[in-house]
Amino acid sequence: MKSDFIKIVEDIIRSCKDIEFDQPGFGGSNFLNHDGSLYYRWLARYIQVHTPKRSLELGRREGNSLYAMSYYLPDDCILDSYDLNMGGNVVKKPNVNVFEYSGNYSELDLSEYNFMFIDINGVGEKEYEIYNQANEQGFEGIIAWDDVGSRWVENKEFWDLLPKDIKYKAPLHEGYGDVECFGFTYHENSRRH
Repeated sequence: MKSDFIKIVEDIIRSCKDIEFDQPGFGGSNFLNHDGSLYYRWLARYIQVHTPKRSLELGRREGNSLYAMSYYLPDDCILDSYDLNMGGNVVKKPNVNVFEYSGNYSELDLSEYNFMFIDINGVGEKEYEIYNQANEQGFEGIIAWDDVGSRWVENKEFWDLLPKDIKYKAPLHEGYGDVECFGFTYHENSRRH
């Protein structure tokens, strides 16, 4: 799959632009249907097309990414969301689990997941810790990272430290100077390969 990684990401980008969510957004803004937040549509389409059996969302705010990821979530797939703000629980589906956490993700077993979306605004250092934790625990799949290269996830603390052949940036999150503030990494379980 590593050779197909960028093609998968780009195919979803091309196919997601027509999605129009029923709910425009949470937290008082039209986050979901705004062109500067194309990544919400990317998350929804990825779940719809690739149907990962178990997905993880590490979030911080109002539940927009949780809503997007659950939009096309099949009944036989599970979405776990760990949020700092429980006010972000906007989804009422039996296969969506929302947990409040303190920001300490180190006790999570990331090998249980097939897809992850990370939006923790950890200045890059925390994102790099999660990246390493995923590899150490044998996570296999794609991780989508929000705010890469912005003041919330600095390149020098995270993106620049990753191998070139497992990462890809895409213009899905505009408005922070660098339009390519959304990144993807591909992970293989080294214990199985």
